[in-house]
Amino acid sequence: MAKAPRVIGVLAEPAPPTWWRAHRHQVFLVLGLIGGFYLCSHTSDAAPPADPPRPAHTERPHSTATAQR
Repeated sequence: MAKAPRVIGVLAEPAPPTWWRAHRHQVFLVLGLIGGFYLCSHTSDAAPPADPPRPAHTERPHSTATAQR
């Protein structure tokens, strides 16, 4: 006759995950969205203006090279 398999240990159901382990991906998603919105909305303040203001009245410099042609 064949021998019966030997029992080495007893399997137990693993403990349920903690709140952090179950929801950490959602926490990082929300933090990433908040951080991205903050960076996008506050980095435009540091950019130089596209068209800097110029003096109202300026005279063109007189060029003798164009006057002789």
